[in-house]
Amino acid sequence: MPTTVSARPTTRRSPTAGASPGPTPGRRALPSGRAVVGAFLITASATAVLAGYTSANAGPRGRAVVATRAIDAGERLAEGDVRDAPVDLPEPTAAQVFPSAGPLTGAVALAPIAEGELLPRSAVRLASGTPAGEALAREFSFAVERERAVDGQLARGDRIDLLATFGNGEDAATIVIGRGIELRRVAEPGKGGLGGNGKLTLTVALADADAVTRVAHASRVAALTVVRSTGAADASGAIAEYRLAEPSSSGTLAPRARP
Repeated sequence: MPTTVSARPTTRRSPTAGASPGPTPGRRALPSGRAVVGAFLITASATAVLAGYTSANAGPRGRAVVATRAIDAGERLAEGDVRDAPVDLPEPTAAQVFPSAGPLTGAVALAPIAEGELLPRSAVRLASGTPAGEALAREFSFAVERERAVDGQLARGDRIDLLATFGNGEDAATIVIGRGIELRRVAEPGKGGLGGNGKLTLTVALADADAVTRVAHASRVAALTVVRSTGAADASGAIAEYRLAEPSSSGTLAPRARP
């Protein structure tokens, strides 16, 4: 049966002679639900969780890198901007953060990082290629019509195939100038305002200088088509060029593909 607690004030009595005062018996209060949920959300989102673990009897079992100050996207990290810290994280989260600050000197932040936050691997680009992160690549931006770029349904981290159509009519040719290109940024100038022109500005990471030349040329003289290929099957063996060039037996133009 539940115990009824009276709200009527009571008179406090002095302890009897010879009896030593002791603590009032009762159960120790449990953490509130708000505190428990808050701690869970902080851990799950991979933010700094140092305070929640330093008081544990068995200390943190791992280490991770945290920002010592607020870092803006595009900033190059210097020594002292980040530090190692003792943390205890779930395995899926621990695999996505840096365990040591060593390789991060000279790295470039790809997204804003708040002071005290853990540094996820996806938020920085290392100054040199290492197993801990991606290598630097040449970045190039170009404009493309929204309707030729998956209606703008693209996001940072997507992989794209880039096709360029040169010429018009029967002499037109469509050439694949890149497959599996990493998309770094997507911008839509004038979105929601009168200055919108229906175009997107895409920034991509290109592995070599020849790829930059191909994309730069195509972006100036050809009509571009962007295909999102994130998670798509390997395109090895697919045609690299398509054009209408040879008349068929009926006198109409038949498509000719070139591997």
